[in-house]
Amino acid sequence: MKRVFFRYPLSFVVLAMALLCAPLQARAQTINYGSLETLFGEPVTTSATGKPQRVSDAPVDMYIITQDDIRRSGAKNIPEILRGVPGVSVLQSGRNDYDVGIRGYNQSYSPNLLVLVNGRQVYLDDYGYTDWALIPVQLSEIRQIEVVEGPNTALFGFNAATGVINIVTMNPLYDDVSHASVSFGTGSYREASLVKTFQVNKRFALRISGGASKSNDFGHNVNPAEPAGIVVSPEDHALNIDGIYQLTPKSQLRIEASNSGAYQTEMTAFNFQTQARYVTYSLKTDYEADTDFGLVKAMVYRNWLDGNYAQDIYSTAATSDISNNVSVMQLADTFKAGLSNTFRVQGEYRHGAVSGTIVGAAGSSMQEDVYALSGMWGWDINRNWELTNSVRLDRLHMGHSGPIDASDTLLTDASFDRTIVEPSYNSGLVWKATPIDSFRLNSGRGLRMASLLDFGVSFRSGATIGAAPAVPVLQIGNPNLNPTIVTSYELGWNHKIKAIKGLFNADVFTEKMMDAMKPGGPIVACPAGCGAKPFSNNFVIQPQNVGWSRTYGAEFNLQGKFDEHWRWDVNDTVQRIYDHYTDATANTKDATPVNLTNLHLGWSSGPWESDAFVYFNTRFKQPQPTANAAAAVPMVTIPAHVSFSGRVAYTFGDHLTLSLSGQSLQSVRSVTSTGLETERRVFVSLDSNF
Repeated sequence: MKRVFFRYPLSFVVLAMALLCAPLQARAQTINYGSLETLFGEPVTTSATGKPQRVSDAPVDMYIITQDDIRRSGAKNIPEILRGVPGVSVLQSGRNDYDVGIRGYNQSYSPNLLVLVNGRQVYLDDYGYTDWALIPVQLSEIRQIEVVEGPNTALFGFNAATGVINIVTMNPLYDDVSHASVSFGTGSYREASLVKTFQVNKRFALRISGGASKSNDFGHNVNPAEPAGIVVSPEDHALNIDGIYQLTPKSQLRIEASNSGAYQTEMTAFNFQTQARYVTYSLKTDYEADTDFGLVKAMVYRNWLDGNYAQDIYSTAATSDISNNVSVMQLADTFKAGLSNTFRVQGEYRHGAVSGTIVGAAGSSMQEDVYALSGMWGWDINRNWELTNSVRLDRLHMGHSGPIDASDTLLTDASFDRTIVEPSYNSGLVWKATPIDSFRLNSGRGLRMASLLDFGVSFRSGATIGAAPAVPVLQIGNPNLNPTIVTSYELGWNHKIKAIKGLFNADVFTEKMMDAMKPGGPIVACPAGCGAKPFSNNFVIQPQNVGWSRTYGAEFNLQGKFDEHWRWDVNDTVQRIYDHYTDATANTKDATPVNLTNLHLGWSSGPWESDAFVYFNTRFKQPQPTANAAAAVPMVTIPAHVSFSGRVAYTFGDHLTLSLSGQSLQSVRSVTSTGLETERRVFVSLDSNF
C-alpha cells in the first residue's frame, strides 16, 4: 500500500508564486455582514463566488434565510427552516432524523449536498452525508443561512454536487447576542439554550453558546418489518466557542471550537433503521488580513467523529463502531486588478481517515489525501453586465491500512492504491436589463466523490439469508468507484414589483448526473475465489456506479408586503427526473416529488407576531426493505401530503418573548417517509434577550 503525503503540498507552492506575480491595484476589505447589509439594504454573501456581493448580484440561484426568518418560523431545527426554500426537499424519518436535498435526488443519508458552518464542513466524510442533529450552533446565534442551488464544486470543493448550504453565525466582534431560551412541547419535548457574547474590548470578543434537547420519538413505524425496540428517545447537545481578536486595524484572528452529541433512531442509506450514538469535536482557526496583495485568508480546521450503531432490521445483536477525522488547510487571496476585475486564488489540502469495526478488524483504516487549486475571475464588464468564472482541480489519493475482513478475498491493500484527478467549474453571466429586471445564465460542473466507506467498508453485517445454517452478508467497499459528475445549466430572472413591495424570481434548469452511485447493489453470491478463506458462502453487497440520470425543472418564487404589518411569499418547484441506470433497483425518478409548493403569511403589530406556513408534496416512492435480506427491496408509495405549521408570539417590553408554535398541525399522524409516521407537534417557548 502506498500513501502520498507531502508536508508542503505542491498546490500551496504554486499558489504562493501566483500571489507574488499578480498585478494588484486595489485591496479588499474584511467582511462585516451587518454593516454591509445596512448599506445595501439587502443581505450580503460570499457563498456564490467567494467575493462579497449583494445577493441580488449573485450569478447563481441562491436564497438567504435571515435571523428574522429563523425566529418567525417557530422551527426547532435547521431542516424545518429550510423546508420553505424553493427547490429544497426535506425528508423526515423521525423526530430528529432529517435528510435535505436540492433539486431532487434526496434520500436517506443524502450525499449530494455540502453543508458548512462559517466555511467549515459539517458534512460527514464517513458515510458522506449531513447529520443535522450534530450541527453545533443554536438558532439564535445564526446571522443567515445561505442556500446555493446547483453544483458549486469550483468554490467549495467536491461533494457540493447539487448545492451548498453555508450557515453563517454572528460575529462576536460586531454582533452582541445575549439570548436564553426554554421550550416544552408534545412528546415530552424539552429544550434549553444559552448564547452569550463577551465583548472584552474593541479588539477582542468572545461568544459562547450551548444547548440540549430531549423528547420521545414518534411512536408508529411505517415499515412493519422493523424490529421492536428499534425506536429510542432522541436527545442531542451542543457547545460552541467563537472568539475573534483584531490583531491590527486590517487583520483578524478567529478561533472556533465545538462539541456536539446525539442519540437517535435514524434511517440508513439502505433504508432500514438503526440506533445511532454520535460525539463530535471541531477546532478551526481563521486568519484574515487586508494587505497590499488583497484580502488574504488562511483557514485550518479539524473535525472528529465517534459513532456507534446498534440493532437493525436484520439482527438485534449487530453492533458496529466508527471513528472519522478530517483535517483541512486552505489559503486564499481575493484581490482587484483595476476597477473592473476581481480575482480569487486558493489552495487546499485535506486529509480524511475512518477506522473502526465497520472497516475491518482492529487497526484497519481507510484514508484519503486531497490537493486542490482553484481560481475565480469576476469581470464587471459595464454597469449592466457581469461575468464570473471559477475553476478547480482536485487530486485525491486514497489508501487502506490494516487487516481486511477474513471473508473478503476480493480486495487487498493494493486495491486501494488509487489516484483520482478531476476538474470542476462554475460560470455565470448577470445582465441587469432594467432597474427592476435582471437575468442570469450559468453553468457548472460539480463532483461527488465516494465516501470513505463507499471506498473501503469491510463489514460482515448481522444480516443473514436462508434457514439454518444461515448465510451471512458481507458488505465491502469498492475502490474502483468513479466520482459522480453533475453538469448543470440554468437561466434565471429577477423582477422587482413596486406595487407589492416585493420580488418575483423564476429559474429553469437542467442537470445531468453521470456515474451515479448506489450504496449497495443486489445481494449476490460471493464470486469465484471466496472459497480461499473462511465464510466462503457469504453473500456480498458492494457500492457501484449505476449509470446516469437527467433532471429538468423550474422554480417560481413571489414575495411581497401588503403594508407595514403583513408579509407573504409563495413558491413552487416542478421537476422531472429521467433515469438511465444499469441497476434496475436504482430509482431516483420515482423517489423525487414532481411538485413542491410552499406558502407563508406573516403579520406583526407592536408586540405581536404571527406566521402561518403551508407545505405541499406530491407523491413519491421510497425503498422499504423486508426482513429477508436476499429479497428484492420493494418501492412503496408515500402519498401526496400537505403540512401546516405556525407561530404566534408576544413580546413583553424589549426582552422577553412568549410564543406558541406547531408543526404538522393538519393531523395527529401522517406518512411522510418509510420511517416513523410524523406526528403533530406543539411547543411553548420563552425567549429572553438580555
